[in-house]
Amino acid sequence: MIILVRIISSPALSEQALMKKWNEDNPNHEYKPRSKRDTLLVNWSKKAPTYQVALDEDRLIGYIGIIEYDTFLVGGGIRVSEEYQNKDKLKIGTKLIEARQEKIDTLNKPIIQEINVKTMPVEKFINVWKRYGWVANPITSIRGIPKEVLEDYKKSKNQFLVYSPDDDAFGKAWRMICPMKLEYILPFME
Repeated sequence: MIILVRIISSPALSEQALMKKWNEDNPNHEYKPRSKRDTLLVNWSKKAPTYQVALDEDRLIGYIGIIEYDTFLVGGGIRVSEEYQNKDKLKIGTKLIEARQEKIDTLNKPIIQEINVKTMPVEKFINVWKRYGWVANPITSIRGIPKEVLEDYKKSKNQFLVYSPDDDAFGKAWRMICPMKLEYILPFME
């Protein structure tokens, strides 16, 4: 059996269109609107995203979302159908991440996303995103993300990630090579 995976970025699907198609194609793994999910703890994450999708022929097998605000973006989730997870040669999750990274760079806005992962350990999930220049739980402000948004994410019990397309290449490389934990930095800040 040959699986032909296509990533569709344009036009992006609305949450309603994605939910209808996902629930038809994946009846055992229902899509629930973000506004009704109690696992999302930050209200900025609950607005309906638009989605880039992965298809196997006409079957919806994966999606990644983005929520657009005036000066920043919010991650709108990523999911791959269970039957297509961990198929190394397909790399559906990777292809979805790369498609969204291109969109983020095109929109040229910073993005913040809550970590709410069920299919792998949180640290492994964070490490995947760090390879793309994302930073976990930053303590400093991010240009373009309002202070109150960053504070809401910091108050949440969930960890979060940020990415800024206008960060310089050296800064991204440094954060990927040398991630620092807050407890290591605090003694030097007093």
